Amino acid sequence: MNLNKYRGCFLGLAMGDAFGAPYEGGPLEQLLWRAIGKTKDGKLRYTDDTQMTIDLAESYLYNDTIDQNHLAQTFAQSYRWSRGYGPSTSQLLRLIKKGKNWREANKKKFKTGSFGNGAAMRAPILAMCFPYNVQTLLNSVIKSAEITHAHPLGIEGAKLIARATQAAFQDIELHVNQIKRYEAGTAQPTLETLVRLAKELNTTLDDLVFGEDHRSPDDELKLQFEALSQFDESERMVAKELLESLILKHNAKRAFADKLA
Repeated sequence: MNLNKYRGCFLGLAMGDAFGAPYEGGPLEQLLWRAIGKTKDGKLRYTDDTQMTIDLAESYLYNDTIDQNHLAQTFAQSYRWSRGYGPSTSQLLRLIKKGKNWREANKKKFKTGSFGNGAAMRAPILAMCFPYNVQTLLNSVIKSAEITHAHPLGIEGAKLIARATQAAFQDIELHVNQIKRYEAGTAQPTLETLVRLAKELNTTLDDLVFGEDHRSPDDELKLQFEALSQFDESERMVAKELLESLILKHNAKRAFADKLA
């Protein structure tokens, strides 16, 4: 892993945040940021998005995992209104600071949770923490996001950014829009792309394609398929033809049974 990519990711996030802050929100928010958006010596200030990214990194380094309770407290302790926190996040963090459980406070303003972009803003840091394992990354994104942005859309947006960053770290040339199409099911990656992704993300094709909760061959079948791979070419052809005939027979029986039903 290239350490410069880590530095560049964190620095790029903070710079984008600082340069974009004057254009965020409505006229009142922009007017306020004109007044407080620079330090005394004229340097641009970063907003709550970068602060919460720093909080996320510090919490992960402290726990070596994403501990939601610790992360929620870290967010709350770092809260300063002058960083430009949004109204719902400000209310949430003040409640946590007063002792309210984040699981109750995160839907205080919006019943289904916020679907703003705050969770997506800090998602790249999770790709730094989990640069190889896709499932661990996505689980961690959910843990980070649902504290402040519990709405499914807020979480899905964070997942996309995290996956795109993970791919960038591994030099996998996939555009975020392409990943989005894969996630939505409107496009399918080629076998070559899947193999490349599996290698770069240090996972198996089964885990990449099926995940933990989807179907995959049971252990006995896996062993049998592994044994078949040791056959010579003529033996593999016989085994393949036999397997195909059994599948055709099975499908025909199912189709006949469906017609009778």
